[in-house]
Amino acid sequence: GSGTCSFNPASTSLGSDLAKTSSPPISFEFPIAGRRDVFVVHGFAQRLLGEDPTALMREFQSLGEHSDAEPLPLAGTADDLGRAPRILRGTHPALRYRGHAVGRHKVWAQADYAQGHLRYGYTGWQWNVASACVPVERVPFVHRVEQGMARLLPELGHNAWIATLYKDGDDSIGLHSDKARDLAPIGWITVVKLGPTPRRFQFALADDEVVYDKVLGPGAAVFMSTEANTLYKHGVPRQSGAGPSGSIVGRTIVTVVPWDTVRRNQQRAAAAQKSAKQRKAARQSRQRGQRRHYVAAFEEDAGDPQPTKLPQRKTRRCRKH
Repeated sequence: GSGTCSFNPASTSLGSDLAKTSSPPISFEFPIAGRRDVFVVHGFAQRLLGEDPTALMREFQSLGEHSDAEPLPLAGTADDLGRAPRILRGTHPALRYRGHAVGRHKVWAQADYAQGHLRYGYTGWQWNVASACVPVERVPFVHRVEQGMARLLPELGHNAWIATLYKDGDDSIGLHSDKARDLAPIGWITVVKLGPTPRRFQFALADDEVVYDKVLGPGAAVFMSTEANTLYKHGVPRQSGAGPSGSIVGRTIVTVVPWDTVRRNQQRAAAAQKSAKQRKAARQSRQRGQRRHYVAAFEEDAGDPQPTKLPQRKTRRCRKH
């Protein structure tokens, strides 16, 4: 289902444009049999962007990090345009998924920052994450890649980017398709791999049957149409012994949320979280009180032939039995 071959210019206009940019002609690898809107270009960053993927990674790693104990500020304030980007770790509450840390660390950047937040609502997305997004000009290594892509392929029209850092082989992302709701219905998703460590990259069918599993070197680029994204899954599995690696993913987002709306939703989310914590604390307090009551009752019943019984949890009996 995969193989390396010279590109057929008639297959897609994007690939045709890429094929004209390099001499000798570049080769394309097609991970999914029968589809020409999913392809890999090895050495893309070095050959076509003039960028060293390991140097890009060093710039990425040099950014500061948000402390896990530091709540993200409300988004869209006057100071945001000059705010330096920082890495949001997978252990930060704003990036956790269902309360669990994720095995990757991120920086968000977008174009046209003043008009509002370009929301990409991936699974587990929280309103607080909007506060970690900065103008793309504030992230030089992402901005250079973005400008190079725009020169090569202006039809991409990307306006939002996520830089992802995998600190070691335990960091990963499972098989998934990008959520289509906020994406341009006709467009491309691009992944530029950062060094210094090569990492496995997978494509799979909707039922998770893996159809492509290869190690991609730093600088490789993966292109997939938004249509192919809805039909197939992709992921970066765990890889024993792997060192630091990462990627810059470009997308075209069509959902624009005004910053005042973002702030209101962040405030509502914060109020809901506070209320949930208060309810949990009250429930735990009641449970502690009940335990103290029953312990005291048992102590009083010491030596009683019929001691107090703990109430039994009611269970629903299955009708079939």
